[in-house]
Amino acid sequence: MTLCQTPIIYRPSDHDELSIHYLDQPTVNRDGLMMTAAETDMLFGRRGQITRIEVNFAPPA
Repeated sequence: MTLCQTPIIYRPSDHDELSIHYLDQPTVNRDGLMMTAAETDMLFGRRGQITRIEVNFAPPA
């Protein structure tokens, strides 16, 4: 799946985690599934700074 021309990779996991891969910055890994306002601005602005997002999520019980 893509969002604003950025690949989004979804994987079931035992916990919620987000990995944001940048073109010229280190990958950001964080617990939870929330992006910052700056990250969403980069994504929806289609600036090409974010190369892919990996979403690991815990399926509902």
